[in-house]
Amino acid sequence: MKTGMKNNMRRILATCLLVVMMVSAPASGFAARLFTDVPEDYWAMPYIIKVVENDIMPGYSDATYKPSKAVSKLEVITAVYNTISASDKFDKLQGDVLAMKFGATIDAAKIPKELAPYGETTWAAIGYALENEILHPDELKGFVIEGELAEATKLEASIFLGKGMNVFLNENLQRIISFDYKDAFSITSAAAPYIDLLIQNEVISSKGDDKGNFNPKQVVTREVLATLLSGAYGVLSGEIVPDNNDDDSDSSDDSSTTSSSVSSGDSKKYEAIVSIVHDDLEIIEIRDGGGKLHVYDGSDTTIKRDGENLDLADVNKGMDVTVHEDGGELVKLVINKQFDKTEGKYEAKSDTLTDEDGEYRVITIATDDGKKYFKAYDSAVIVKDGETADLDDLELGDRLHMNVEGFMVREVEAYSKKTVVSGVLNRTTDFKKGSSISVQLEKGSYIDQILETDIEVKSSGEGVRKGDIVNVTLEYGKVVLVEATGISSELSGVITSILISKTPEITIQTGDGATKTIQLKEDMEYVLQGGDSGDIYDLRLDQSVTLKMDGSGANTLVTNKVAEKVKFKAEIIDVYSTANLLKVKDDDGQVWTVSFKEGATFSILDYEAGESVFVFGVELSDDLFEAELVIGME
Repeated sequence: MKTGMKNNMRRILATCLLVVMMVSAPASGFAARLFTDVPEDYWAMPYIIKVVENDIMPGYSDATYKPSKAVSKLEVITAVYNTISASDKFDKLQGDVLAMKFGATIDAAKIPKELAPYGETTWAAIGYALENEILHPDELKGFVIEGELAEATKLEASIFLGKGMNVFLNENLQRIISFDYKDAFSITSAAAPYIDLLIQNEVISSKGDDKGNFNPKQVVTREVLATLLSGAYGVLSGEIVPDNNDDDSDSSDDSSTTSSSVSSGDSKKYEAIVSIVHDDLEIIEIRDGGGKLHVYDGSDTTIKRDGENLDLADVNKGMDVTVHEDGGELVKLVINKQFDKTEGKYEAKSDTLTDEDGEYRVITIATDDGKKYFKAYDSAVIVKDGETADLDDLELGDRLHMNVEGFMVREVEAYSKKTVVSGVLNRTTDFKKGSSISVQLEKGSYIDQILETDIEVKSSGEGVRKGDIVNVTLEYGKVVLVEATGISSELSGVITSILISKTPEITIQTGDGATKTIQLKEDMEYVLQGGDSGDIYDLRLDQSVTLKMDGSGANTLVTNKVAEKVKFKAEIIDVYSTANLLKVKDDDGQVWTVSFKEGATFSILDYEAGESVFVFGVELSDDLFEAELVIGME
């Protein structure tokens, strides 16, 4: 008998033996009886059972699991692929298609088609990872080194797993992140969002091992990988719903299970950043991870930090907070860990230095108390003028606002002496001292400020209104000038003329009676009622439309449903004079946030809490109403 046939027979016999053992063994002793090298009381046994039962990480043909064996990058990707498939998120039949699609790239990287004990699934797994941007083709060059499979570190495994999970979780990764690990400085800024995602979904502990370390350079073993994937499978399959309790980590290793957003009924909890605090009005504005602005009455809110009760006056712009909302009201605000703050003008940075914690550079800033020096590792999060940056982007004289831990830089907000940015004005304001300004910038970040002085405004004479595209001049991060571009981010009206030609255009009549002609781009997006896509031939005269604009003209046309005007009686609950909003409750107990229609002749100063009013206008959403008229009732 040939050697190959003998090996095949051995594999078949071993497989049959394993099947018999799996059928006959009760679940409690499954791993212990199935694998000769996994004792029944072994700390990782529950996780090994989970990944074996769900075909995520099989055992070897010799009836061993090899829990302490180091895993390769290829094994991590293959096991992550199996986790996604086991969670019914992907049909493995499509894996062969992706293996063929990326076959040339995979073959060029010398990736083997078979990996024990997984069998011939590696190319499908790599193909899936490339298709979903879990891997970049260039990363494959590090999978096989001098003919040997490269081992995976905990940092690499966390990135692969975090990217794989976020294909389905779709969590916002663009937020300032801080870790409690003692070796957090060794976590790169590129890896931080994915490690944070694993923490928020309780796949790993936020506290680390028994020494408080994450150990990013530690080589991952099969027992640790089983622990990670067991938690990931629980989240993706719906078996586990993260509750963010962040219990103590397992003493055996730092991979034990420990949410960015959790909701139940009318209650909701989410992570956010404080945008503006109106101390005089006891109103707080908060942006969630997706950039959405939430405005709350903070007068009766419980505010805590490290278990201590605080006042609204203790809440500052930029704080990382956990919001507890119930029925649309802010019931509790928890201020998360805050670092020491320092600010000053940037003066210099050293060449790259190295210590036991990795590479860093010393930066020098001039503060009111003299020069100060801080270590900046690669893990430091740096944002300059609203955009992600690094140390090399800092220039002499830049104003730095830093969060530091001892002499270590954690986060930096840097501002040039003068910079001009473009964005959409989110609210109409008088641009006077004490009023608030909110601008959404082109790349998704925001300017949210209470003006410290009156600022200059330049326009063509029609003023600057909500929805206008503006150029904002900042000096060291403070708004000093707003210039209207003459372009609105949205333009609504009724079509009065349609011209179909090489350069098509439509003419609309806006709500104020003005007539505007807009040229339609070749790549114009047409969104019909119901969300279907269309083209210019779907447009009709007298049709209500909204055009979405950018600096180069209209890019999207949306056909509107005709809004029905309604009227109701209500009692005013709150008056938000700075934001130009009323909060009212109608006779059915429904609470509405009422904005005033552009050009309304009545003023927010005409109303006060407790007053009965008659409201007439258009319902914009389930709780938002645009009023054409608000009449006080005697």
